[in-house]
Amino acid sequence: MFHYIRKDDNSRWGIKCKLIGDQVLWASDNPDSIGRWRDDPMDSVVKYSISGGDLTVTETYSDGSSTKNTYPIKQL
Repeated sequence: MFHYIRKDDNSRWGIKCKLIGDQVLWASDNPDSIGRWRDDPMDSVVKYSISGGDLTVTETYSDGSSTKNTYPIKQL
């Protein structure tokens, strides 16, 4: 589990994750609300890979578009 601060309202959000192969499933996990796992066919699909010293995270949306970000593992 990890937390982040949402920029638009400065509120704190908790997220829980689980890995299935190279796929990352997540759900919100807050004291006042626990969200559903993002595993519906219309949800985006988040995958990760590790190569050399880098972690790459790719999110593919239901319309087929995607985003990809790569992070040096040493900086995480």
